[in-house]
Amino acid sequence: MLRMFALVALLAALFAGCYARDGGRDDADVGAPLLDKSNDAGKTAAPFDYSEDFNSDPDWSVSDTERYFWDASCECFFLTMEGGEVTRDYAYVDLAAMGFEFGPIRLTYDIRVDDLNHGANLGLMWLTPDLDVDRAVIRAQYSLTDGGRALYLGVFPFVFETYFGDDAWETGIWMTHEIVWDGRDVTLTERRSGIVSRVLAIEDAEVWTEDPVPFLGFSSVGFDIYDGAAAHGWIDNIRITTID
Repeated sequence: MLRMFALVALLAALFAGCYARDGGRDDADVGAPLLDKSNDAGKTAAPFDYSEDFNSDPDWSVSDTERYFWDASCECFFLTMEGGEVTRDYAYVDLAAMGFEFGPIRLTYDIRVDDLNHGANLGLMWLTPDLDVDRAVIRAQYSLTDGGRALYLGVFPFVFETYFGDDAWETGIWMTHEIVWDGRDVTLTERRSGIVSRVLAIEDAEVWTEDPVPFLGFSSVGFDIYDGAAAHGWIDNIRITTID
């Protein structure tokens, strides 16, 4: 049991088998999308409002172009990790370059897991300028650990809430995440087909603000203590706004 919780706490960020490149969004799976695809990508507005619908290549920064890339077949962004090696790979966008200052925020995005096996996880992270995924300020991840399937919400350093259960995540469907930090509490709300399926909350969260937090990133991470750890998935329809 201690090993299980230690692994969850040490999940560094954001499956073996095959995946289909045409396995992107099926409108029947998604329910109500977060954003209309007709919206302009990368829009900013005072105080801050950024959205990305991946209608075209967003030209995000990536640590490995073979693992992270825009998928034209589904107009979404692909994330992968294979081989059971320890990885610290990520894709991210520099919001500070657009005038973003880290503070209370509302973030929404769609995520699809097409494979995720033991020792791997997939999800979101806020990164400081050193791009150290072990210091991700806020993270939300799907994982498979000794405790089984899990949905994980974490705030650096290692304050977390985790839901374990066979229904913690499903493969082949789009799930919507809404993360809100109101300056005190951090809340993750998951929706499937528009219906709330899970809520995790960290009350009185002491969110790290000593360093700038300019990067919104997504990551797949594996641990070499598990042979064949692998993860494949997509993200779509991202929007972040600041909260007064």
